[in-house]
Amino acid sequence: MEELWASIMQAIDEVVHLTKPKKNIFLAVDGVAPRAKMNQQRARRFKSARERALLKAQIEARGKQMPELFDSNAISPGTKFMRQLSD
Repeated sequence: MEELWASIMQAIDEVVHLTKPKKNIFLAVDGVAPRAKMNQQRARRFKSARERALLKAQIEARGKQMPELFDSNAISPGTKFMRQLSD
């Protein structure tokens, strides 16, 4: 997670350097999503979680351990990750 936060801060620094704001810069990172988009994202999250569980079961059936991966579902609006990013 530390590496992820460092990458995010580097990207923000690049945006600030590129835009050279005179007074303020406003970054909106977690807004309210339209209902249809939220439903679509929810369906994708469930599909992704199901596929990840299946992949994990297949890897463990071979006697191996699945590496820890970043869960892209964490970047959905209203998640703990997005609240931390906003803070």
